[in-house]
Amino acid sequence: MPMPSTMASHPPNPLVRTAAALRGRCREQDGFSIIEVLVSALLLAMIAGSVYTSLDGASAATRGIKARAIASGLAQADQERMRAFKHSSLYALNATYTQAVAGVVYTVNSKAAWVNDQGATANCSTSDTEADYIEIISTVTWPTIGTRKPVVQQSLIAPTSAGLAIQVNNRAGTGVGNAAVTAVGPQTFSGTTNASGCVAFGPITAGNYTVTLAPGCVNRAGVSPVSDSTSATDNARTTLVLDCDTPGTITATTVRTRPYRTSIPGVAAAQNDDLRYLSVGNSGLPAPFIRTVGDGSLQTTLSAASLFPFTDAYAVFSGDCTGADPGDPRYAVGAGSPPNPAPAEPRTTQIVSPAGSYGVTVYEPALNVVVKVGTAASPAQAGARVYATTRTTGCPTTVYDMGSTDSAGQIVKPGIPYGDYDVCASYNGRRVIVTGVKAYDWDNGTALQTLIVPSSGAGGTCP
Repeated sequence: MPMPSTMASHPPNPLVRTAAALRGRCREQDGFSIIEVLVSALLLAMIAGSVYTSLDGASAATRGIKARAIASGLAQADQERMRAFKHSSLYALNATYTQAVAGVVYTVNSKAAWVNDQGATANCSTSDTEADYIEIISTVTWPTIGTRKPVVQQSLIAPTSAGLAIQVNNRAGTGVGNAAVTAVGPQTFSGTTNASGCVAFGPITAGNYTVTLAPGCVNRAGVSPVSDSTSATDNARTTLVLDCDTPGTITATTVRTRPYRTSIPGVAAAQNDDLRYLSVGNSGLPAPFIRTVGDGSLQTTLSAASLFPFTDAYAVFSGDCTGADPGDPRYAVGAGSPPNPAPAEPRTTQIVSPAGSYGVTVYEPALNVVVKVGTAASPAQAGARVYATTRTTGCPTTVYDMGSTDSAGQIVKPGIPYGDYDVCASYNGRRVIVTGVKAYDWDNGTALQTLIVPSSGAGGTCP
């Protein structure tokens, strides 16, 4: 009988099969173990990096806090430093210096400025003196400040010194920007006006100051460079207003008069004449509100230059005083005229713009005289000399040499400024004077005066 095989008689051990299976599975998971190790290492690195960053950030924050604290101390020290200055030394202060602390270089800016009671920067809004304060500002920065704000400390000082503000205006009263200003007194300083026409100096030493603008403009009186004086007092700011604009010119290019002619009394055609003085008048001028050019000699043209360009017109007339202005009420229509109505007195006016140049015509009444020697029946005398002395109220005593008479015994250039006159005629060492002659009417001139010079007796000459 055959025997059974060994395998048949001995089946496989289950433990052996389980161990073999486990070994197979372990071989399959070897790759996963490596990945787990790498992931664990990466997580550990990330955690370590985060902890390091946190620690570094905390350290940087600590350094920033420390730097800001040091900067605050430096700003406070700078404030105390500026408080120790003489107030006059704070004028226009804007200085920067550096200071090293714990290996870090800090930059400190020291600045001082005038402010008013409301804390605004001092300006020139008033012409009166007013109390202000000095604002001192300390600003500190350092290399690692980055985008953070600098440390700024500021405070106010009640000044014991003076301040001076200069306001420069044009003809419209608008501030003139970029005007160069110099002030000379106990101290000398200069600056340029801002867009509003203002520049402020201070703190400065109290005293009298002369303030001058750069040439190129004129004041209301036509003076250049514009200059004025003021007094700066302690504990206050004084504002000085200066007018400054580009000047213009008015030229009297034509002088018109209507002389009396015996052949056609009172209706002779107007003729050109000369003038001795030219005046321009405006209420904005300094008293007596006119400017006069001329030296008393006859001129074909006269020019008034360096005129401030007021927004209203100048009156333009012959003569050297306000009483010679045809606009004077005494020269109203018909005043001093013959019975026939006279036309309105011709009065020249001209508005002057900045840098403008104008030619105008002015008008003079004629001094109508006929000079004779001996008697009224004598013929007209050529070669007699005629003079007119001003007696107009408010005018200086001016003597006009009217020249010699022609063959008709009349003045060749008879035009004379409006006003009242004493008229003198002289010939051959003798003279005659007529008083109270009124040159009020351009259309007709003066009433005709027959001046009879004595042919004998005591002599005499005109002034």
